[in-house]
Amino acid sequence: MVRINLLVLATAAISPIVSASVWPLPKEQSLGTQVAWLDGKAKFHVKYGPAGNQSHTYKYTRDAETSRVTRRKTSKKGLAETRIDAAIDRTKSYLYNDNLIPWMFHKKGSDWQPQYDKKTAIVIKSISVTQTDPEPDNTLDQPIDESYTLTIDKVNDREAAVVITGKTSTGVLHGLTSLSQLFYTDDSSNKKKGVYTPYLPVSITDSPRFPHRGINLDVARSFYPVQNIKSLIDTLSWNKMNTLHIHITESQSWPLEIKSMPDLAAKGAYTKYQIYSVRDIDDIYSYAALRGIRVIMEIDMPGHTASIAYSRPELIANFNHQPWTGFCAQPPCGQLKLNSPAVDKFVEDLFKELLPRLKSSGAGYFHAGGDEYNTNSAQFDETVGSNEPSVVLPKLQRFVSKVHKEILDAGFTPIAWEEMLLEFPLDLDPRVIIQAWIDNESVKKVVDKGHRVIFGNYKNWYLDCGFGFWLDVTPEKFGQLAPAFTDYCSPMKNWKAIYYYDALDGIPEDKLHLVLGGEVHMWSEQVDGQILDARVWPRASAAAEVLWSWNRDESGEYRTQLSVTPRLALMRERMVARGVQASLVTQGWCLQNPGDCQY
Repeated sequence: MVRINLLVLATAAISPIVSASVWPLPKEQSLGTQVAWLDGKAKFHVKYGPAGNQSHTYKYTRDAETSRVTRRKTSKKGLAETRIDAAIDRTKSYLYNDNLIPWMFHKKGSDWQPQYDKKTAIVIKSISVTQTDPEPDNTLDQPIDESYTLTIDKVNDREAAVVITGKTSTGVLHGLTSLSQLFYTDDSSNKKKGVYTPYLPVSITDSPRFPHRGINLDVARSFYPVQNIKSLIDTLSWNKMNTLHIHITESQSWPLEIKSMPDLAAKGAYTKYQIYSVRDIDDIYSYAALRGIRVIMEIDMPGHTASIAYSRPELIANFNHQPWTGFCAQPPCGQLKLNSPAVDKFVEDLFKELLPRLKSSGAGYFHAGGDEYNTNSAQFDETVGSNEPSVVLPKLQRFVSKVHKEILDAGFTPIAWEEMLLEFPLDLDPRVIIQAWIDNESVKKVVDKGHRVIFGNYKNWYLDCGFGFWLDVTPEKFGQLAPAFTDYCSPMKNWKAIYYYDALDGIPEDKLHLVLGGEVHMWSEQVDGQILDARVWPRASAAAEVLWSWNRDESGEYRTQLSVTPRLALMRERMVARGVQASLVTQGWCLQNPGDCQY
């Protein structure tokens, strides 16, 4: 349920275009129209949950020339306390440094900017942040309470206070994120710019619809520096997404360092400069944890493993078969042999080193892949020797069952692509989560089989679609593809195609609990860190709202684009203010003249 109540006060001067400024739209939200100014010396009062060891008050100061925010050092604390402390630091920085002036949401020539008057201004001097419950174990296979409440209200005629409460540190983080989205910078003739909210009083009660809200980033077809990944994690957190699924190995490259098998990356990565070291992975997991983001690593198998052949050719069947069509989804072909003791030992050694490291970083899920296994390649696997289903499937079942058991025994919940359950189909442990990517019917088939599911099909939630056929075309096939050269999933999925995707269509009420949420997918045949932002944002923001508060209103009708477009455009401006090179939602004139750009 989403409730938006606009309280009209005597000092109303802000356009209703930006009245619902928090993205994703909260479950319940009441915003006023009175202005309150943020004091440059506002104090944060923090109270941790029962697991916390003490309560603190932190004083922040801002340098007038550099706008740099500083705070006094604190003692070492646990994850929840450290997470909240760090989130407060970031929030303070965003509040003072975003410098977002929302000109694009007001008609030309209108007098919309608030005027600061020291004698009458309402000033926010106090921000109280409270975690009420003990911090849950992030490695457990169960949802974390991400709910929060946020209020901004007067304590007297001249002063207002902020109160944020979350049951967990993650809920507190979301409350601080919403707080940072409620403020703008004054660009009037005042000598000193001020930070203000035009929404006093504020009352938000919020929680997500789905516990799994994320993006799948392919870092093997193209390598992304750690800083790119950290930037993505930041932006995920601003959109209240909670999962980064890293597709870390592929047929084209193996960029992951495994110390016990150094040649895997040394020979399998594109270059020695494009390898994720043990320290890099620890850094990514730690960075994400402080921002309420869980990282799920995927090592795809038994297909999409050709890069292993550069160091261990005896493990791979049908490496780089040419012509490749008919034997793999894209070149180079190559699949792990299904019934090989050497392959079994390889997987055991891989997991023996990798899984404990991920577990110590707080990971509770591991993605074992399983998509696009090609039975035609199986006939070149001497441990199979046939492409007949009656021969291939028992060996595939043995391999997958062994892999999933090792993951479960290590304390992880396995995730697998839908083919393992639906196409072949295999008998999978009921704890295995299935990721559906082909169509909506797949989601229904998965829940009908009793498995939990993550949605996000290529027809709606693939971010790499529509940028053209990336393979070179032979003269024989040139006429089939020219002159458009469209790719397999064209056209590009704009934010509307993403926002109005209904993954629950046809899912019976008694199976809805099996739908955990979804992911948008950034495959990297034609994307790298130079253009990542523009390809992901703000389209992934559209998915973020679907996953947080859905795309329909209380009556069950789709939210109108006239109500969504300006809010998404505002979120885009907020991301740009923080250094994200996000694409436009629409042109400025349409935002200044709501309703005049409808078709």
